[in-house]
Amino acid sequence: MIILISCTTSKVSDVDISHYKKGIHYYNIGNYDSAIYYLKSFLRKVPRYKEIGDTIIKAHLILAHSLENKNEHSIAILVYNELLKYVQRTYGRKSKQVAEIYLKMSNVYEKMGIEEQAVYYKRLYNEIIRKKF
Repeated sequence: MIILISCTTSKVSDVDISHYKKGIHYYNIGNYDSAIYYLKSFLRKVPRYKEIGDTIIKAHLILAHSLENKNEHSIAILVYNELLKYVQRTYGRKSKQVAEIYLKMSNVYEKMGIEEQAVYYKRLYNEIIRKKF
Protein backbone atom coordinates (compact mmCIF):
# COMPACT_ATOMS: atom_id res chain seq x y z
CA MET A 1 0.00 0.00 0.00
CA ILE A 2 1.56 3.27 -1.10
CA ILE A 3 0.32 6.37 0.63
CA LEU A 4 2.43 9.03 -1.05
CA ILE A 5 2.58 9.18 -4.81
CA SER A 6 4.60 11.65 -6.85
CA CYS A 7 2.63 14.23 -8.72
CA THR A 8 3.31 17.19 -10.92
CA THR A 9 2.97 19.75 -8.14
CA SER A 10 6.18 21.10 -6.78
CA LYS A 11 5.23 22.21 -3.27
CA VAL A 12 2.78 21.22 -0.56
CA SER A 13 1.30 24.72 -0.75
CA ASP A 14 0.33 23.96 -4.37
CA VAL A 15 -1.80 20.98 -3.29
CA ASP A 16 -5.49 21.49 -2.60
CA ILE A 17 -5.84 20.78 1.11
CA SER A 18 -9.64 20.43 1.12
CA HIS A 19 -9.33 16.64 1.40
CA TYR A 20 -6.97 17.10 4.35
CA LYS A 21 -9.52 19.32 6.09
CA LYS A 22 -12.34 16.88 5.35
CA GLY A 23 -10.24 14.02 6.69
CA ILE A 24 -9.61 15.90 9.94
CA HIS A 25 -13.30 16.75 10.24
CA TYR A 26 -14.41 13.15 9.77
CA TYR A 27 -11.76 11.94 12.22
CA ASN A 28 -12.99 14.41 14.84
CA ILE A 29 -16.58 13.14 14.57
CA GLY A 30 -15.49 9.50 14.63
CA ASN A 31 -16.24 8.66 10.99
CA TYR A 32 -12.99 6.79 10.43
CA ASP A 33 -13.90 5.35 7.03
CA SER A 34 -14.37 8.82 5.56
CA ALA A 35 -11.31 10.15 7.41
CA ILE A 36 -9.19 7.37 5.88
CA TYR A 37 -10.60 8.02 2.41
CA TYR A 38 -9.92 11.78 2.46
CA LEU A 39 -6.52 11.57 4.12
CA LYS A 40 -5.32 8.95 1.63
CA SER A 41 -6.61 11.12 -1.19
CA PHE A 42 -4.74 14.14 0.16
CA LEU A 43 -1.50 12.21 0.66
CA ARG A 44 -1.62 10.79 -2.87
CA LYS A 45 -1.53 14.35 -4.19
CA VAL A 46 1.45 15.44 -2.10
CA PRO A 47 4.75 15.37 -3.98
CA ARG A 48 7.66 13.40 -2.64
CA TYR A 49 10.38 15.75 -1.62
CA LYS A 50 13.03 16.06 1.04
CA GLU A 51 11.35 18.35 3.57
CA ILE A 52 7.91 17.50 4.85
CA GLY A 53 5.66 19.88 6.62
CA ASP A 54 3.60 19.51 9.76
CA THR A 55 0.44 19.08 7.67
CA ILE A 56 1.79 15.96 6.00
CA ILE A 57 3.01 14.55 9.31
CA LYS A 58 -0.35 15.22 10.94
CA ALA A 59 -2.20 13.66 7.98
CA HIS A 60 -0.16 10.46 8.34
CA LEU A 61 -0.63 10.36 12.12
CA ILE A 62 -4.39 10.83 11.91
CA LEU A 63 -4.64 8.32 9.07
CA ALA A 64 -2.73 5.74 11.15
CA HIS A 65 -4.85 6.47 14.23
CA SER A 66 -8.07 6.14 12.18
CA LEU A 67 -6.84 2.76 10.95
CA GLU A 68 -6.06 1.74 14.54
CA ASN A 69 -9.59 2.71 15.59
CA LYS A 70 -10.90 0.35 12.91
CA ASN A 71 -8.55 -2.41 14.16
CA GLU A 72 -6.56 -2.27 10.91
CA HIS A 73 -3.33 -2.38 12.85
CA SER A 74 -1.06 -3.84 10.16
CA ILE A 75 -2.02 -1.07 7.73
CA ALA A 76 -1.45 1.51 10.48
CA ILE A 77 2.07 0.10 10.90
CA LEU A 78 2.66 0.55 7.16
CA VAL A 79 1.60 4.19 7.43
CA TYR A 80 3.90 4.74 10.43
CA ASN A 81 6.79 3.09 8.58
CA GLU A 82 6.29 5.33 5.58
CA LEU A 83 6.08 8.41 7.77
CA LEU A 84 9.17 7.30 9.65
CA LYS A 85 11.28 7.37 6.46
CA TYR A 86 10.31 10.95 5.71
CA VAL A 87 10.63 12.21 9.28
CA GLN A 88 14.07 10.63 9.64
CA ARG A 89 15.18 12.34 6.44
CA THR A 90 13.84 15.71 7.57
CA TYR A 91 14.56 15.75 11.32
CA GLY A 92 17.25 13.09 11.68
CA ARG A 93 17.21 9.48 12.88
CA LYS A 94 17.44 10.39 16.56
CA SER A 95 14.91 13.24 16.66
CA LYS A 96 12.01 13.67 19.04
CA GLN A 97 9.60 13.22 16.10
CA VAL A 98 11.14 9.84 15.29
CA ALA A 99 10.92 8.82 18.96
CA GLU A 100 7.22 9.66 19.01
CA ILE A 101 6.60 7.47 15.96
CA TYR A 102 8.50 4.60 17.60
CA LEU A 103 6.27 4.92 20.66
CA LYS A 104 3.13 4.85 18.52
CA MET A 105 4.43 1.79 16.66
CA SER A 106 5.18 0.08 19.97
CA ASN A 107 1.60 0.69 21.10
CA VAL A 108 0.15 -0.74 17.89
CA TYR A 109 2.31 -3.85 18.08
CA GLU A 110 1.20 -4.26 21.68
CA LYS A 111 -2.46 -4.09 20.58
CA MET A 112 -1.66 -6.72 17.95
CA GLY A 113 -0.14 -8.97 20.59
CA ILE A 114 3.29 -8.91 18.94
CA GLU A 115 5.24 -8.32 22.11
CA GLU A 116 8.73 -8.68 20.59
CA GLN A 117 8.13 -5.82 18.15
CA ALA A 118 6.40 -3.74 20.83
CA VAL A 119 9.43 -4.08 23.10
CA TYR A 120 11.83 -3.34 20.23
CA TYR A 121 10.16 -0.05 19.30
CA LYS A 122 9.73 0.95 22.95
CA ARG A 123 13.48 0.40 23.41
CA LEU A 124 14.25 2.60 20.37
CA TYR A 125 11.96 5.27 21.78
CA ASN A 126 13.66 5.14 25.18
CA GLU A 127 17.15 5.30 23.66
CA ILE A 128 16.34 8.53 21.83
CA ILE A 129 14.51 10.13 24.74
CA ARG A 130 17.26 9.34 27.27
CA LYS A 131 20.05 10.63 25.04
CA LYS A 132 18.43 13.74 23.63
CA PHE A 133 15.85 15.11 25.97
